[in-house]
Amino acid sequence: FKPLPLVYQTFTTDLSNLYHLFIKPLPLIYQTFTTGLSKLYHQFIKPLPLIYQTFTTDLSTFYRLFSQWLKRIYQTLFQAAVS
Repeated sequence: FKPLPLVYQTFTTDLSNLYHLFIKPLPLIYQTFTTGLSKLYHQFIKPLPLIYQTFTTDLSTFYRLFSQWLKRIYQTLFQAAVS
């Protein structure tokens, strides 16, 4: 039974090390993770509807301008063919 104090000391030292290395930093890790998720959300996910809206609005504008341009080309070519 002589080694029991050494076993106990090693066990408690290891538990202390385990606590300080893995358990104690958990709140900080969690905070960093949620802050990172929050930043990720605010930078990339939250603006997606606005990006989509802008993209579709710009596509609509592009389509309108492009179709007007095609119409002018068609009218010019048609008038040239008729005359």
